[in-house]
Amino acid sequence: MTDKNKLTMNKSGNKAIQQYLLFLVLFFSGVTALIYQIIWIRKFGLVFGVHVYSITTVLTAFMAGLALGSLIFGKIVDKKDNPLRVFFLLELGIGLFALFFPFLFDVLSRGYGIIAQNMTLPDYGQQLIRFSIAFLFLLIPTTLMGGTLPVIIKYFVRRLGNLGSGVSILYALNNLGAVIGGFLTGFILIRLIGVQASLLIAASLNLANALITWLIARRFKKIILQTDERYVEEEKIVRKTEDEKVVYKLPKSIVRLVLWVFAIEGFTTLAYEVIWGRILISFSFDKTVYFSTILVVSFIFGLSLGSFLIRKWIDRGKYLLSLLGYIEVAIGLISFVLLLFFSWLASFLSEQRELTDTWMQVAGKEYFIFFLLLSIPTTLMGFTYPIVSKLYTQNIKNLGNRMGTIGFLDTIGSILGSFVAGFVLIPFFGVVISFLIIVSINVLIGLLVVLSHPVMSKRLKYSITGGTLILLLVLSIQIPDRRYFTWWDQLDYKKTFFGEHYTRLLFYDEGAGSTVTVREYPFGDGYLALNVDGHNTAYSTDKDRRVNGLLGYLPYILHPDPENAIVIGYGMGVTAHSLVQPDMKQIDIAEIVPGVLKASPIFSEWNHNVLEEPKVEAHIEDGRSMIYMSRDKKYDIITSNAIHPRLSNNIYTRDFYQICREKLADDGIICQWIPPNWISEKHFKALVNGFVDAFPHSQMWYINEYSTLLVGKKEPMELNYGLIRDKMANNEKLSKEMAGFGIPDPFMLLSQFIFDAADLEEYTEDAAVNTDNHPIVEFSKIINIAPSVPVLNDIRNADPDYKEKIVNADDAEYEMPVILKRIQSYRDFHKAHIESIIKSVRRFEQMNQNKHIENE
Repeated sequence: MTDKNKLTMNKSGNKAIQQYLLFLVLFFSGVTALIYQIIWIRKFGLVFGVHVYSITTVLTAFMAGLALGSLIFGKIVDKKDNPLRVFFLLELGIGLFALFFPFLFDVLSRGYGIIAQNMTLPDYGQQLIRFSIAFLFLLIPTTLMGGTLPVIIKYFVRRLGNLGSGVSILYALNNLGAVIGGFLTGFILIRLIGVQASLLIAASLNLANALITWLIARRFKKIILQTDERYVEEEKIVRKTEDEKVVYKLPKSIVRLVLWVFAIEGFTTLAYEVIWGRILISFSFDKTVYFSTILVVSFIFGLSLGSFLIRKWIDRGKYLLSLLGYIEVAIGLISFVLLLFFSWLASFLSEQRELTDTWMQVAGKEYFIFFLLLSIPTTLMGFTYPIVSKLYTQNIKNLGNRMGTIGFLDTIGSILGSFVAGFVLIPFFGVVISFLIIVSINVLIGLLVVLSHPVMSKRLKYSITGGTLILLLVLSIQIPDRRYFTWWDQLDYKKTFFGEHYTRLLFYDEGAGSTVTVREYPFGDGYLALNVDGHNTAYSTDKDRRVNGLLGYLPYILHPDPENAIVIGYGMGVTAHSLVQPDMKQIDIAEIVPGVLKASPIFSEWNHNVLEEPKVEAHIEDGRSMIYMSRDKKYDIITSNAIHPRLSNNIYTRDFYQICREKLADDGIICQWIPPNWISEKHFKALVNGFVDAFPHSQMWYINEYSTLLVGKKEPMELNYGLIRDKMANNEKLSKEMAGFGIPDPFMLLSQFIFDAADLEEYTEDAAVNTDNHPIVEFSKIINIAPSVPVLNDIRNADPDYKEKIVNADDAEYEMPVILKRIQSYRDFHKAHIESIIKSVRRFEQMNQNKHIENE
C-alpha cells in the first residue's frame, strides 16, 4: 500500500471518527435539553406554584427562548467559516449556566419573594411578573439551546442533494436524545439521585460536549472547512437533475404556504399533547410524575422515528409537496380514530386491574399502550420537518438561516397550540369539541396544500378532497354524544379497579388545567365523590368527613386562642367550615383547581355554603406559593389536605414545612394529612420524617386506616385535657359535628393520639427524608391502594403513656384513673378495628393471588 493510499485512509478514518463523535455530541445535547426542561419546570414550580398558569408561564418562557435561539443562531452560523466553533460556544454556555443554576435560582427566588411580599397585585399582575422573571432568567440558556440544531445542520449538510437525509438523521438523533433524557429524568435520575445531582450530570454532559467539539474543531480544521465557492459548485451540480428542479423550483406563494402549514402543524402538535393528556389521565390509574413523563417521551419519540424513517427516501422523492398534504390529512384522520378508540380503551383498562398486580402489570401496561398509540400520529408529524426543510431550502449558503426560520416557526406554533388548547378551547368547548377543532385544522391545511399544488391534476385534487371529507363525515357519526370524555361518565353499571357499582354524574367542569366531576354512588347508603382528573379526592361518607373535619377541628381545639387560618386544598369545604368559629377572624383558602370551588354548592349539606361566609376568602392559588408570598402575615393555623402526596409532592416535603414554620405564629399549629395507603412503610416514614425535621415538636393522631394527622408547633406540645374538654363542652357547633363524626367526648379524641415528639423521633430514626431535592415518595411504584399493613401494625402496637402525657386534668369531672380507663376503652376499639382491617387486606390479597394462580 502506497503512502498516498495510507494517507487517504487515515483521512477517511479521521472523518468517520469526527462524524460519530459529533453524532454523539448532538445526541447528548438532546438528552440534556429534556433534563433541563423537566428540572427547571420543577424548580420554578416550587416558587411560582404548580397550577396550570405557572407551569404554562415557565414552559412558554422556555420555548420562547428556543424559538429565539433558532432564529438568531441560524443567521449567525451562515456567516461563520467553521460552524463547530459556534456549536462549541453554545454547549459551553449551556453547561456553565446549568452549573451555576442552583446559586442563580436561589438569588432569583429571594428576589421574587421580596417583590411578591411587598407588592399588592391582582392575579393578572402576578402572572405577568412570573412570566417576566421566568422569561428573562431562562432567555440565555434556552436561546443557546435553540441554536444547537440549525448550527450542527449547517456543519453536516454541505450540498442540497443530501439535505433531506442529513436533516432527517440529525433531527432524529437530537430528538432521540431528548427521549432518553426525558425517560431517565422522569423514571430514574430524580428518583435515585435527586434533582441537584441530575442537574449536575446534565451540566457535565454539556461541558463534555463543548470539550469534544473544541478538540474536533482544532484537530480537523483543514478537513472540515469548506469554501463558499465549493458550496456553490456542489449546488450547481446537484440542481442539474430534473428531480431537483421539481423539488426546489416552487412558486414563492407555495413556499410561503409550506411555512404556514409547518407553523400550524406545530400549533396542532402541542394542542394534541394537551388534549390527549387530559383524556388519558382521566382513566389512567397512575397519575403521578410517570404519566407526564411518558406523554412527553411518546411525542418526542414519534418525531424522532418519523424523521429517521423518511431519511433514505426524501432526497429521491419527486412529490414532497403532495406528501406534505397527505401527511397533514392523515394526522387528522388517525387522531380522530384514536379519539373513538379511547372510549373503549378506558373501559378495557379499568376492568383489567387487580389490587395485587405489580406496577408493571398496571401502570407499565398502560404506559406501553399509551406510548404505542401516541407514536402513530406523532411519527407522521416527524416526517414533516425534513420535508419542509427540503422544500424551503434552495441555497446551501443560507442553510442555517432557513433551518433557524423553520425551527422558529415550529416553536412559536407550539407555544400558541399549548396556550390556546389549555386556556381557550377546553374551557369554552370541552375536550371532545376541542379535539375535533384541532383535527379539522390538520385536515384543512392538508387539503389546502393538495388544492394549491401547482402541477397536480384537478381530478386528483377533487378526488382526494372528496374522499377525505366523506371519511371525515363517516367518522363524525361516532362522536361521543356528550361533551365530556371520561370513563366515569357512564350512568349504568361499571366494573372498575375499585369494584362494581352504578354511578351518576352530578357535576362536570373542564377547566384550563383539570377536569372536575362530582359523582353519586347510589348503592348502599349512597355518597358523593369529588373527582379531579379521574382521581377521587374527597367523599361525603362519614369516614371521610371525619378526616376533613378534624383537619380543622384538631388544630383549633389544641390551640388556646387562634384567630386566623389557611386551608390548603378546599375539597368539599368541610375543613374550611370547621374553622368558621366565633373567635376566628379570617380563614384563607388556597385551592389550585377552580372547578373544585365551582362544585362547592353540591356539598352544601356538609360545608354549609362556607364560601359565602364574610371571614372566608378563597384564592385560586397554589398553597405553597400562597404561603411563601404572604408578606409578614403569620398564621395561627395552617392545615393541609390537598391531594395524595404521590400526586402533589410539593406540599409534603421538609422544604415546604420549613416555609410553613416561617409563616406560623409563635403559638401557631400546623396540621398535615398523611395517608398510610398507596405507599410503602418506607415512604410513609419519609413523609413523617420530613415533617418532624421541620417541626421537632410534633404529634401523630390516627383517624382511620386511610388517614393520620401530624400536628406540629415551634414550641413543645402537650395534651391539654382541660383545654380539649372545655372547647368540646362549650362550643355547640363543634360538639355537635364532632359527635356526628363519631367523636362524642374528649376521651374518644384523645384515644386517637398515637405518638408524641419523642416517639416520632424514634419511629423515624433510620428513615429517609422526603425533600424537594429528593422527592422519593412522588416516585413510588406501589399499586395497591389498600392501607400499608406494616404501617397499620406500627399504629396498632403504639402504646402511649397517657398518664405521663396528659396535663391540666386536676379539676376534671373525672379522676385520672377514670379518664385513662375511658381513653383505653376507645384505644382497644381502635386496635380491634385496625386488626380487622389488616386481616381484610391480607385476605383480599390472598384471594387475588389465588385468582392469578387459577388464571395461569
